[in-house]
Amino acid sequence: MVHEPEIQKTIYSKVLFNTCMNPTGALIGRTYGELLENEYSRALIVNLADETLRVYAASAGLRIADDGQHYVDEILDPLVFPRAVPHRSSMVQDIENGRLTEIDFLNGAIVKMGRDVGIDTPFHQSIVLMIHAREKV
Repeated sequence: MVHEPEIQKTIYSKVLFNTCMNPTGALIGRTYGELLENEYSRALIVNLADETLRVYAASAGLRIADDGQHYVDEILDPLVFPRAVPHRSSMVQDIENGRLTEIDFLNGAIVKMGRDVGIDTPFHQSIVLMIHAREKV
């Protein structure tokens, strides 16, 4: 088996995006564009990204962005605007349709990874609890 660093970075980047945008959208019920245009949801996304980036650096030595603010301003904004502005995540749709979400496999995984390397993840821990509170079980 060959380890391909670029594949790893791509996977970690996708998880970073999904752990920031999907649960925030599911909590607020907004599109990706609306999430980034609202100062409060944007601040939540910055904090989630910052925690994920710190966990990635400690667990995998991976640097995707300097910090959460840089990720949102320099990477996420150009990715979302204008292509994904109207997109609503599958987690929003899961909540609306009374289905369980993938929160434990996304943000829950960041919580576990953080715990394993001694990085606190209070934003991820909180969002996992809030999404579970919205799920209909």
